[in-house]
Amino acid sequence: DARKVFGKIPKPNHDAFLWNVMIRGYATSGLSEEAVDAYYQMQLAGILPDNFTFPFVLKACAGISALQK
Repeated sequence: DARKVFGKIPKPNHDAFLWNVMIRGYATSGLSEEAVDAYYQMQLAGILPDNFTFPFVLKACAGISALQK
C-alpha cells in the first residue's frame, strides 16, 4: 500500500510534494479521515503546507462533513 512505500522513503526526502500525494490519494479515494490525519502528520514532521495542500485537505473535510449528515 502507498503508506508503506511512503514510510520506506528516507525522512529527509519527505517534502510537501510527497505529503500532498498522500493527502490527495486519501481524499480522492474517499478516505477523508486518513487524509486529514496525514495533514496533521505533515505538520508534526515540520513540513509546511503549500498551495496544493489545502484543496486536498478541504476536500477531505467536506467528505467528513458529508459522512456526519
